[in-house]
Amino acid sequence: MFDTVAIKHALTWIPTEEYLLSLGWRPRYSMFDGTIYAFTLNQQKSSVEPHLTIALTPQKQWHLKAEASLPKLLHGVNVPLLDESEIASSIRLMCASVEKCIGRPFDPATALVCRMDCAQDIHIEGGSVLPVIAKFQKVQIPRYDRTPHNDTSVVFTPKGENKSKRISIYDKYAEVIQRNGTDTEKHNARGIARLEVGLRTKAITYLTEKLELPNREAQHILTREVADFVLRDALQKFQFDSIGQSTNENIERLINHFGTSRAKSLLGFLEIKSQFGEDLYKYEELKYPRRTYFRDLADCRRAGVLP
Repeated sequence: MFDTVAIKHALTWIPTEEYLLSLGWRPRYSMFDGTIYAFTLNQQKSSVEPHLTIALTPQKQWHLKAEASLPKLLHGVNVPLLDESEIASSIRLMCASVEKCIGRPFDPATALVCRMDCAQDIHIEGGSVLPVIAKFQKVQIPRYDRTPHNDTSVVFTPKGENKSKRISIYDKYAEVIQRNGTDTEKHNARGIARLEVGLRTKAITYLTEKLELPNREAQHILTREVADFVLRDALQKFQFDSIGQSTNENIERLINHFGTSRAKSLLGFLEIKSQFGEDLYKYEELKYPRRTYFRDLADCRRAGVLP
């Protein structure tokens, strides 16, 4: 569902430097002219409380931003993720924490979303996550750069300058170990490959328009329906159904539908597709006819090895 989110409000009042310093806020100074461009109130590393920032935008408007992991805020850990019934209560708790720190209202419904990490835990039978990660590391998503990190994760980002979207798949247990998580987190993370789609303002604005939502206020963006759409879109890019199945399962299904000879041909198609993605017929070096591609795709779907 959701892990880390960031929401913000434009300030209708301008707090003084003395007032913020008295509450423990720290100023951030411009390296160009030495003026203050932001104040931050970051909790201790072990704290689950939101990280707060008051910053001056290029339009000379002060905004207050709050950022937190919703599962950690509500339960102290981010494994497991929240269920649908906990979204609203975790956001209210986040805003209540902000109000306590700033002494002013911070409405949860109308706050603008400037970051959201949609996440889904994939429970691997037998607990062997690394072979699954290895398969994801071979996937090519058109118009995305792929960056593997050791054998425990892989990150996909759009090509070009727009880095407001990030798709990650990683071994959750390895991530918890690396950041020295609690024993509870370590126990809960075993056997989990976590899919995470991180969106920033530009990508969230595009999503708002695509889904024809009124705006990017939390009441419209931080919902189960939106999270499901984002995660489903990522899984389709990965062709997860074929990745998640074992080769033996695919062979059995294909042989049952088409016989041994055609099954061998389609297994080759699945391997090429995992390497080059949905538009593999567009790669001239493959010499894979478009008509053949869609025929093989249809047969794989009929056999149930592709969604």
